[in-house]
This record gives sequence, structure tokens and C-alpha cells, in this order.
Amino acid sequence: MPRCTLPYPWPKALAAMLLAAALACPPGAAAEEGDKPQASDSRSLSIPVVIAPVVQEGRLVGYLYLGLKVTANQENAAERMRDELPLLQDQILRAFNNAPIPAEEAGTDKAKASLIQTATAALAGLKEAEGVAEVELTDIQNVPF
Repeated sequence: MPRCTLPYPWPKALAAMLLAAALACPPGAAAEEGDKPQASDSRSLSIPVVIAPVVQEGRLVGYLYLGLKVTANQENAAERMRDELPLLQDQILRAFNNAPIPAEEAGTDKAKASLIQTATAALAGLKEAEGVAEVELTDIQNVPF
């Protein structure tokens, strides 16, 4: 069986370009001078990405990519919840999949309220999320197919 070979050493060239780009831009170089790290709040936890399905007539037509902020009643509750972050994300994701957002409502205030209510209810049943006082949307992006 004939062997297929490429006449160009493209993998080596690609690797060299990626290495040069990585060395030219050290970590943190993209941060602006005014950016300062925020002090950690012992009562709040950021959940960077959770996905909610968007449906139309029972068919999946896109996703909402959400950023959430969870605030607890107790001091140092965020530290405890950070250790359980994958479990919290999974619980919220399962709840969103059981209550998808209709396409005509995606991005509206009604959808945002529904997402917050669903996430709050999902966390209410978990002992790992005990003491959750509030769930806020920090970011929402509608990505249709």
C-alpha cells in the first residue's frame, strides 16, 4: 500500500511559529496597566461558564453561555464551595437541561429571571451549597447554531 507523505515540513514550521508566539508574549502581557487583581470575597464565588440550551419547537437551536456569581450568607462559605465547584456546575447544568430556554425568549429579562431562578433552585438542594443567599448573572452570550 503506498504511503502518503507531504512534501512540506509544515508540522515543524507550525510548531516553530507557535513557540515564537508564546515566547514573544509572556503571561500577563495582555493585561492593561489599570487592571488590578480583586481581593477575594469570602462570601462570593464566580462560576465562569455554564451552558443553557435554547430550543425552538422542541429542537435544539443554540446555547446561552453564562457567567454566574453565587453569594452566601456565611463568611468563608465561598472557600468551601470552591472545592465543590465541578459539582455545583454539574447540578446547575442538569437543571438548565431540564428547563431549556425558548428561542424567542433567549436574552430577554424573562429568560434571565428564569435562569437565575433555575440555578438558585438547583443549588438549594445541595449540602455543598448550603447557605447560598443569591445567584447573579454576570455574563450572558447567546450562541445560535
